[in-house]
Amino acid sequence: MPPKDNRSILRLSPYYRTNDGGRSQRLKMSGRGELDLPLLSEFFDIRFSNEEEEGPNRDLPEDLGNNPGSNLGMPGSGRRLWNDLGLNLRWDNGPEAGLRGRQGVTWDDGVSEISLDQSIWFRTDEGFGTKSRARGLYRLSKSDRLHAQTEVIWEEVGRGLELGQIAGWYRDLPDFRRVGFRALAFEHTHPSGTLDDAYLRFYYRRAVFNDRVFLHIEPGLSWLAREDYETLPTIFVRLETFWGKIDDENLGKFYRRP
Repeated sequence: MPPKDNRSILRLSPYYRTNDGGRSQRLKMSGRGELDLPLLSEFFDIRFSNEEEEGPNRDLPEDLGNNPGSNLGMPGSGRRLWNDLGLNLRWDNGPEAGLRGRQGVTWDDGVSEISLDQSIWFRTDEGFGTKSRARGLYRLSKSDRLHAQTEVIWEEVGRGLELGQIAGWYRDLPDFRRVGFRALAFEHTHPSGTLDDAYLRFYYRRAVFNDRVFLHIEPGLSWLAREDYETLPTIFVRLETFWGKIDDENLGKFYRRP
């Protein structure tokens, strides 16, 4: 029997962002990938990342049925249980590492999807944390989606609980292109329990070199507590380059092709 092709994949992404009209700016390289390891990959998706997944800079959600991990659902039941294991590596003020486990369930009737998941992690710089999340998606057509998400995050060094809400629309186009918009709001329960940040953003993504290099642009407006809720422009620009096994199945772990 010929050896099985290794399906490991890596995304390297230099990006620029400002959430407050240029008063603070960030230019950084981020990375995210998945390892194809014998035996372990049959039960978990082994992921590694140093991307910022929390707050306004997270990616738009894909169709919930694309969630990774082992599929324990019953065929024809519309229900899917899934899990994954992730490793996070970062270098801000020195080396930082984290390990995360996640388990969830998704119900899909072909038009709408509902997903519930629970994560727990440990980070060398921040200690333990957990996230409880509920997501919903409604297919207006073959390419158009409405989506909404609510999450509650607790971190050992955080300000009480962080509450996050996201809602929006997006349209998937050929060749992994996507357009859409979304509204985001975040608050902490301590010390005041009032709104911390709110955003309204437009989203656009397209391939610029085959299926190996993509451009992701997200302009919008922000209302931040630290800026007394002044209306400020915000922009996020990222060039996403892929390395490793490049095909529709692997790119579908990052993007969705309609």
